[in-house]
Amino acid sequence: MFQQSRFRGNRTLVAAILCVLLTAVAGCTGSSVPPPAGNPAPPAEPGFVLSYAAAAARLDGLDPATAEGQLRDWARTGLASYLEMDAARLRDATYDSLPVRDPGLSDLSRQPTGPGRALYDGKGVLHLLVPRGDPHRARTIGLLVDQYSADAGDDPPQVQVHDYELLTSQRAVSVSLGKAVATPEVRAANGYVAQRVDEAGGLTGFLAKTRHLTGLSLRGNEVWAEGWNWPDVPAAPLSAEDVTVIQRGYTATSGPSPGFSLDPGPVKTAADVLALVPGLSPSVAEAVAARSDTPALSQLRQEVLDALFGGTPPPAGLPADRTRLWALKQLLDGQPGYSQARYDGPLAGTEVGMTLYYGDYIAKQWSTGVGGGVPDKAVPGFVADPDATIPWGHCPEGSEPTSESGRLWFGQNESGFAYTANRVTIGAQATRLFAKSNGDAGEVEPSYAFGRGLGWWDQHYDAVASYEPQFERIDQIMRWSGALEWLVTKAGKRLPDSGGTAGPGLKFADWYAKHTELRERSAIDFVSPPSAGDREAVLSKPSKTFEECGFTAINGGVSLGNLLTRQGTRDHHPDLPSSVGRAGVYDQGSAYDPATGTGHLKQVSLDDAGKAESYRQYTFSAPAQGGAAVETTASGRKVGSLGGVKVNLDAGTPRQVRNDTSADRGHITQRVEVQGKELGALDVRKDHDSVTLAWQSSVVDNALRLLNAEQSRPGVEPGSGAVLSHQDASGQVQYQLGGIDGPWLETTPGAKPPGSELTFRLGAPRQQGGTAEFSQATLRGPPDLGGPDQWLRVSLATKDQPARISPAGAPDKNARQISVTTPDGHGFTVYREDDHWAVQHKDLAGKPENAAALAKFEVIDAAMQQAAKAKDGYYRALALDGNGVALVGADRVVLVSNFEPWAPIALHAIVPGEAAPLFQIQGKSILHVGQTKVSTEPGGQVKHEKLGEALGQDRDVYLLESARVAYSLREGSIMADEVSRDAQVVVVPAVAEQTAKAVDLHPDLREYAGKRWQLVRAGGSGGSGPPLRGTTGTVGRVSTSTVQTTSPSPTTSAAAGQTTGVVPILLVCPENTPDVPECKQ
Repeated sequence: MFQQSRFRGNRTLVAAILCVLLTAVAGCTGSSVPPPAGNPAPPAEPGFVLSYAAAAARLDGLDPATAEGQLRDWARTGLASYLEMDAARLRDATYDSLPVRDPGLSDLSRQPTGPGRALYDGKGVLHLLVPRGDPHRARTIGLLVDQYSADAGDDPPQVQVHDYELLTSQRAVSVSLGKAVATPEVRAANGYVAQRVDEAGGLTGFLAKTRHLTGLSLRGNEVWAEGWNWPDVPAAPLSAEDVTVIQRGYTATSGPSPGFSLDPGPVKTAADVLALVPGLSPSVAEAVAARSDTPALSQLRQEVLDALFGGTPPPAGLPADRTRLWALKQLLDGQPGYSQARYDGPLAGTEVGMTLYYGDYIAKQWSTGVGGGVPDKAVPGFVADPDATIPWGHCPEGSEPTSESGRLWFGQNESGFAYTANRVTIGAQATRLFAKSNGDAGEVEPSYAFGRGLGWWDQHYDAVASYEPQFERIDQIMRWSGALEWLVTKAGKRLPDSGGTAGPGLKFADWYAKHTELRERSAIDFVSPPSAGDREAVLSKPSKTFEECGFTAINGGVSLGNLLTRQGTRDHHPDLPSSVGRAGVYDQGSAYDPATGTGHLKQVSLDDAGKAESYRQYTFSAPAQGGAAVETTASGRKVGSLGGVKVNLDAGTPRQVRNDTSADRGHITQRVEVQGKELGALDVRKDHDSVTLAWQSSVVDNALRLLNAEQSRPGVEPGSGAVLSHQDASGQVQYQLGGIDGPWLETTPGAKPPGSELTFRLGAPRQQGGTAEFSQATLRGPPDLGGPDQWLRVSLATKDQPARISPAGAPDKNARQISVTTPDGHGFTVYREDDHWAVQHKDLAGKPENAAALAKFEVIDAAMQQAAKAKDGYYRALALDGNGVALVGADRVVLVSNFEPWAPIALHAIVPGEAAPLFQIQGKSILHVGQTKVSTEPGGQVKHEKLGEALGQDRDVYLLESARVAYSLREGSIMADEVSRDAQVVVVPAVAEQTAKAVDLHPDLREYAGKRWQLVRAGGSGGSGPPLRGTTGTVGRVSTSTVQTTSPSPTTSAAAGQTTGVVPILLVCPENTPDVPECKQ
């Protein structure tokens, strides 16, 4: 019932957003002067704007990189809405990703990486979203096309590239739509190269033209390579000699696959100890090497710890250098004191081996914040371990180990390679990072602290590689290794041998000194303990001292492509429809029926012996007509996390997430469950050239918000946000997580053993210091609040305690009454008695926005009093902390859920630090009311002209509201085409004041001369960007009006409400309007 009114409101919202975009781009002057160098070009036509104002609360607490990735994901969902994809096609295109991001769900999904996003529409077109102004645009396009080809087994017939821009200050994404082009043309335009490489000079020529391999194929008996030439991407290219070295690793009939690792080095003699820690007395070195347990060594260890941790100068006989002290501390603890290089296959002494040595060593150092090249400032989002915050709930408890002994490892990304009989196709990400045990065993599960950094680097590998091209070179080595393993072992072919080994006998110390272009240039401590023999040995540098979980901590390989070797003779590539095909390794029993939309796909990860060590299974179903669902089940884990909060699930319990999708003519709803509990829901709606996106938090999402608040302030209840609480007779407190009849949250002291139900563990520092103390958070049924007609008492929230709810008697009939309604007219009454509010149970059931409003009703009441005092007839908009918005009038409150059309309009107008925005309700529309002063423009000339001439100017055009009668206009927003462009009108140039924080807003209504004036059109013909169409036709292009500052330059530090400039506008009225002086002329 809101469809028509929804667009009529959103038209202004979208126009305001796009005007801001164009203001930033072109100054909104309407002139033909190009934008300054470095500014993005204006969006091309056609296009749309996605508003995520009603989902912005979901971004709170996410790190900037994750939040940006989330917005890109939402842009893809917005595109699906704009394309009006049905649920089945959308599910097939995105089943392995989730509508919302959480690092704790990263291994339950394959969330897109990089700046681009791809969406196959199921009709032959691969849609690509590429950032406007992307410095590596061709790479973004190429990687997206490659990944689709690796997944589906072939290129799509066509590719359509759409530019997008994140407008975070406007809580919007601008998308410009491109045209569909044949895929070969897209490849050719972005640097694609294909060349035969099995003949003399072929490989050398290919490597001279490209920097990026995307596949090898057999064309008859010929071997062809495919790749990309991206001159703008930092690279350390491979040579033909490098490729030969890699190929030789697969021609050997025995031995391990090619690779490199820095292994723990043995310390067997006093000479070994002295090589690491020169200056020790021989007797001490002998005792350390013998691992003697003597009081003297215990005292020595304490002195070393004091020097490392406490800043105490080391006593005589001990080195002052912290790296040497750290090596001694390791030896005294029975740990390896150094690392030694191990080259598998023919990599020793080669350029390939040197790159792998550098990448392995530097990755470990950078992860701990050590070195002069740490990319914490150059790569947004990179946080070294000592600078990371580890939530207390993830600290070790009881018998859990306080340290771990795993290793950061580079390996082949199984989901990046697709093999057939005559080709190997390589997708966007060939290399992955994971944790490996100290032995030769496979992947191991890291702790939360270690896994945090690994997961981030794995998700942002390209960003680090752009900073340090040696990591890009590692990725190319990984690509060639995976391709050459196939060529040699499966296709039975070889590339011509270059005849060299790329520098036989190279030593890493010499190589490192020679390559001055490397990002890391700090000194490396090379050592030569006798037990290392001729293997290159190095000390690890300690990180800075930092606190973690109450313990003072100080932190002290690369496997090339071997996927086919691990698979052996087993077939891990079942025959699946291309719509659900994904690169990777799958159980042969996987099957999918496109006719019914049902089936299951089981993806497995193989260890070095070819055994499945973990799995991820997708189960497809069609639960309702027009709907589609996928449930993902994955191996259990010891370490679980959601929103940074520790999940206390037993390691044997499979982890589950479910995504139910419905889609109909541009309206998409996706509901997400975790372990059978609802996380939240995403609602996306297309209306002509606008798309709105809303997120409604549910049980799990709200629980995480409360638990993070509680963990950040131990001993203090979650604050006075939009949440209700209940305290029973024993003093136990529960917190409402959605509708009051759904699950509630309670915490109890002490850590409980993990179980099969979703629970959480919180931690806090002990008051006496030392390790953490813990509590358990559990989802419980609702408290007993009586039946539907039971009256409930809601006490006022305080700074340290949310509002309390409890059963009570009926309110006094003389108590103050407040009418609360919804946009569709349903309503109830809230009563005020003394220090609490009263409401009936049935009025809060099933409505999160209703319960949220009651929790904040004291704030709502204050806004009501403001409205009553102002006597302006307007409604004040107040956000309900992610649960919708309250429109507060003098005599009633209108509660709007996040999924209702008014929510994004109202939420977009709410500016932190500014007064609550004002709205007028007209029928089924809401109109934003400007609160700043409007005056005639000094020197402006009043004109008599046709309306069409006014609409063609580069200003917002406002029509006298009382002219509705003259033009027979209905209630709600006025569309420009509802009034004849030939109508003769009076045009009054005017200016509206603008405040410091509200420069993005173009209100629907303004007041001048005691009259209301309503926005007819934002901007004029000088604008650019997508046309905005209303229900009766085209509205016109977006605004290009400019803000004229009242000082030489805008004031960016002005306080809230302080006027910093004026916006030129036009006031339009019918001729001979008697009650407006300017319109009498």
